[in-house]
Amino acid sequence: MLKLMKPVVVLDSNALHGLKALSGSDFKKALALAHAGRIRLVVPDVVVRELSRQAAKEVSDKYAANRNTANNLRTVAEEARAVGISVGQLPDPMKAPRTERADFHAAISKYLHSWDVETPDYPDLSVEDVLERDLDGRKPFAPSGKGLRDTLIWETIRQLCAALVVVPSQVV
Repeated sequence: MLKLMKPVVVLDSNALHGLKALSGSDFKKALALAHAGRIRLVVPDVVVRELSRQAAKEVSDKYAANRNTANNLRTVAEEARAVGISVGQLPDPMKAPRTERADFHAAISKYLHSWDVETPDYPDLSVEDVLERDLDGRKPFAPSGKGLRDTLIWETIRQLCAALVVVPSQVV
């Protein structure tokens, strides 16, 4: 009897950009399908790490923008007070929270795993093979050398596909 394999969906950081993508309706549908066992959803760890970098930067940037706004408001309030205009109590500028990539990585990984999403680690590659691919200009490397993360994602997909190869059992 032939057993049908559920679809395997591998997401790249192009499909998932920033924290907003993780809470979007399309991704929530994919999570629900994975959790229900309808699909095998895979987000390579290199993608989780990229999302973690984006999230840490976004939080840090937003806090810095808010701190700058609060400082600008304080300056205007001081100028207003100098001419006798009261603007009331102003809040202190917000101090940015700790935004370590590792913290975001752990949280995003935990979230994905809670929905039965696989986050395979880096593929088994030698640095020499990756360097040769880069120096030869083979895809996904660009002539500039850009393409390391894409190479890691591609090789993760290749290893997943190799593990999916089904060898028919012998008929007895």
